Amino acid sequence: MDPMDETMGFDQGMISPEALRFMHDAWRRNGRAGDADRMLTELGLFRDGRYTRAGVLLLSRRPELINDGAYVKIGVFDSDGLLTAQDVVSAPLVMLPTRAVKKLYEKHMDGHFVYGDGFMGTKYDFPQEIISEALFNAIVHRDYDSVYPVEVRISPGKVVILNDGSLPDGWDTGSLMDPEHRSKSPNIRLMEAYKAIGHAEGWGHGINFMIDRCVDSGILGPFFRVADGVSVEFRLPVKVYESEYGDDFEQ
Repeated sequence: MDPMDETMGFDQGMISPEALRFMHDAWRRNGRAGDADRMLTELGLFRDGRYTRAGVLLLSRRPELINDGAYVKIGVFDSDGLLTAQDVVSAPLVMLPTRAVKKLYEKHMDGHFVYGDGFMGTKYDFPQEIISEALFNAIVHRDYDSVYPVEVRISPGKVVILNDGSLPDGWDTGSLMDPEHRSKSPNIRLMEAYKAIGHAEGWGHGINFMIDRCVDSGILGPFFRVADGVSVEFRLPVKVYESEYGDDFEQ
């Protein structure tokens, strides 16, 4: 049996009503029918009167009680590698990608006010849709037997997202960059839940999306590395980096 399908003797009071509403509302918007109970049953998140491990992770007020690393850790570093700010985002897994991206862009990502060409607002060095996709991938593909959280490391001109996971057997970083690669998540129940509420499409196109958006935005990446987990890195081009950070530039 998939460990995510194991039922748990979990206090119903620890399930977040907000997370359940969030998930069911998204389920309905995605064209699915039925009440919340039907949703949980169809997705294999509730069985024999109990939540499964996947259900608890997705909907618990404190998923870190089930897995110590079920949160996102954010670190901001200067050009010398010294930590200048840090944050932790903890939420039911069904809401964690959204909340982590919100925290990143409200507090930690560099942006500039832009006015002109029919646009007025903040333009960020690293477009939100790229980082959002990378962070979602890290959360859904993470090893939920590990105690280490997903990490987002921000330094001048660079963002690195790390998760304590691994690639499918026989894969390397080249496999990830293959535009025809299949979607192979180690956490099928989590992926199926995200698909059902419209937060994933399950065809392995997320990396293609990141590549295309990086090209469109002039961002370098994604660069994948497999060593003590899986990481993906995005960088500003040298000229942009030098103009914004000056003496802080590092190759």
